[in-house]
Amino acid sequence: MRTLLVNPPLVPETPVFPPLGLCVLASALIDAKHEVQIFDLDLELQTRTRKAAEKALGKALAEFRPQVVGVTSMYSNSLQAARIIENVRKECPSAATVAGGPHFGALGSQSLSRIPELDYVLEGEAESGLIALLNALECGGRLSDVPSLWYREAGIVHKNQKGDLLNLQHAPLVFPRIGGCLNIERYVATIPPRMG
Repeated sequence: MRTLLVNPPLVPETPVFPPLGLCVLASALIDAKHEVQIFDLDLELQTRTRKAAEKALGKALAEFRPQVVGVTSMYSNSLQAARIIENVRKECPSAATVAGGPHFGALGSQSLSRIPELDYVLEGEAESGLIALLNALECGGRLSDVPSLWYREAGIVHKNQKGDLLNLQHAPLVFPRIGGCLNIERYVATIPPRMG
């Protein structure tokens, strides 16, 4: 499935580093034969105004036409993440929305209750859960079989059993695999000459 992973802005600083968690997640999705792109608003805000960065996200949604949009969030950027999810629903109404990261993972039930545009929340490490969710959405599988998933069914919020932790001995080599997901050179360009 075409999946767009979005990193909401924190505090744009120089230099900007690739969102490692989303890179590992993208690598796992690529291994599972899904098409993935990463959109990093921290990076976009280095070279654009906030309004232009938001338009760039709209353009990415229109061009990539994701079937699923995943948004991560720390506690400090949870309001921006919620706005992104709301905008995704307006601009790409058929895409499923999934949230993860420390904020959403800790507050799955509350997030689904507070953000009607949010379809799913993954708690903890999302690699196995997101792959299982994409497979369930693609093949009509049961949501109750997706590890670490919070979801609504008939207006009731459900929480599944937690999945296994990522085995770091078998973790994918991230950066060689994600060349098509994000442009590393754009991150390198944020490093001031005195730091290089």
